Amino acid sequence: MIKLSVYRFTKEFLKLLKPEKNYDQISRKDATHQLMHNNRLKNVYIRTIKNYKQKMEALFFKDRIKMEAGFRIINSHGFNSFGFKEEVDLVFCDKRHQVIETYSNFRVNKMTRYVEGTYSIYVLAPNSNKYLNIKNNDILKLYR
Repeated sequence: MIKLSVYRFTKEFLKLLKPEKNYDQISRKDATHQLMHNNRLKNVYIRTIKNYKQKMEALFFKDRIKMEAGFRIINSHGFNSFGFKEEVDLVFCDKRHQVIETYSNFRVNKMTRYVEGTYSIYVLAPNSNKYLNIKNNDILKLYR
């Protein structure tokens, strides 16, 4: 009996020492934010991708990307569409959220060149660049 109570006491004591999980960070991982183009809100909701694993989970082998949805890949200077099933539109932005380069209807299983000064890449549905009228030197931000 005494050993069992000592065991339970140690178990409960170690639970108290264990750091608590931050559930705000866990839920923020899949959060979406509205796209702001030249200080005007658009009906496009963007999810941020920070690493290759998230890119695989979110984009690879996806049948379609809806017009209202998009993805932002940060800390990347190039893009490849390996594993995609559909063409996508790409927008390359620098740290000041200014558009450097755009690709419309980027084909499946292709790679872009290295774009210097890129901080984030927006992956949008096909023909979104034309629909949203995104051009070089425009400002793209996320509204939180």
